[in-house]
Amino acid sequence: LSRGDLTTRTGLPHGPGELGQLAAAFDDMAESLEKHQTQQRLEEELRRQNEALAEENRRVQEVNQLKSEFVSLVSHELRTPLTAISGYLDLLTEAPGAQSTAKQQELLGIVQRNTERLVKLIDDLLDLSHIESGKVELRATAVDLVALITEGGWDLIVNTHFLPAEVVAALRTSGATHLPQLTVTTDFDTHRM
Repeated sequence: LSRGDLTTRTGLPHGPGELGQLAAAFDDMAESLEKHQTQQRLEEELRRQNEALAEENRRVQEVNQLKSEFVSLVSHELRTPLTAISGYLDLLTEAPGAQSTAKQQELLGIVQRNTERLVKLIDDLLDLSHIESGKVELRATAVDLVALITEGGWDLIVNTHFLPAEVVAALRTSGATHLPQLTVTTDFDTHRM
């Protein structure tokens, strides 16, 4: 025991006599020291694991922050040239006296649709970046479903999870007529649908 081996016991029988009581006390003390040493080792291991987890968590948060900054930067950098492309396409297709062949109109239409698709994708990336940064708050908003549906949001409403399934089922059977205003928890922009 003096050399640090806390598993050592006297090996003497415990009994009512003085030697038996002394052996029992010694063995109890050795067992208590062994348990204490084991608990200290476990606590130290737990402390090391907690430190490792805290460091790993810090690294994950740092990488996540860098990813969010990257997505935001790339989105903004892509949006600028796409805005210019979209403006020039509008000039080419809508300018007075613009004359282009049917094939050119078809190709310009393809470019315009792809540009709009990329702008929407970039908007979604920016929305994701705002959500991850905690800049988006959910709020209860009264939504006029009839106006929303007639403005082109029908597919979005019946094909997503903004509304409970029973409301969507009722909408599919009755259509968009005679719908009341409904308060929903939302953060989506009805103008971007």
